[in-house]
Amino acid sequence: MNDRRRFLCTSLALGAATSSQALSAAPARPVVRLGIGDWAPFFSADLPGQGLFAQIVSLAFERAGYAVHYEQMPWRRALADMEQGLLDGSPGWAFTEERAAKFLYSDPVLMSRDALFFLKARPLEFQTDEQIQGSLLGATAGYFYGPLIQQYEAQNLIRLDRAPNDEASLRKLLLGRVDAVLMNRETGLHLLATRFSAEERAQFDVARRFISAKTSHLLMSRARPGVTGLLGAFNQGLAALHRAGEIQRILGDLPATRLPRR
Repeated sequence: MNDRRRFLCTSLALGAATSSQALSAAPARPVVRLGIGDWAPFFSADLPGQGLFAQIVSLAFERAGYAVHYEQMPWRRALADMEQGLLDGSPGWAFTEERAAKFLYSDPVLMSRDALFFLKARPLEFQTDEQIQGSLLGATAGYFYGPLIQQYEAQNLIRLDRAPNDEASLRKLLLGRVDAVLMNRETGLHLLATRFSAEERAQFDVARRFISAKTSHLLMSRARPGVTGLLGAFNQGLAALHRAGEIQRILGDLPATRLPRR
């Protein structure tokens, strides 16, 4: 091999080694640890990207230069772990004054609209709020169903029978143990389509009038260092997704989840 060819081979080898070292030395994106439970189609280990809401959160952080690691757990544990600083945050929460005193809220991610699911044999359609008074309604432990339900429960105008999860509430309804079930409309329809037989599904119906409409957010722990900057980065990434139409693309044909136009 002549000197020129030897020089070219050596240069190429050095260049390849340098490029490989540069790639391996590139810093990994910082990881945000978030706790989520099961709330399909928004959060579920069985769905692509951990669910629709999780996909939006992951993309918003990705825009801001972060990676997301989801940890599956009961929703109540997610709140407890955040309060202790064991998690950076948890997505999918409506605003309450009690939670706002403990955690930081992101900008709204999507709308969550709760509806009443009932049996066709015992319909509970209602035109006014007062028409649900006196009812025994199935609900899920730890969920907030809006100020109307909170007020009615406090005044003993309705009773809530809280189950550990949404599917258990629908099963109670099927057995006739409650008059109707409070549930996010999209979640209820998803559960009926995936966890119930065709014969069972045929017995259910959902009220056309919503019980509540509330914005759903990412909560961040006040006990974690640098959380204010992290939340600001997320909000910027979220705004970029809104401008690009990415959130509408992800939510697809779920119009009840879309935020009002600003």
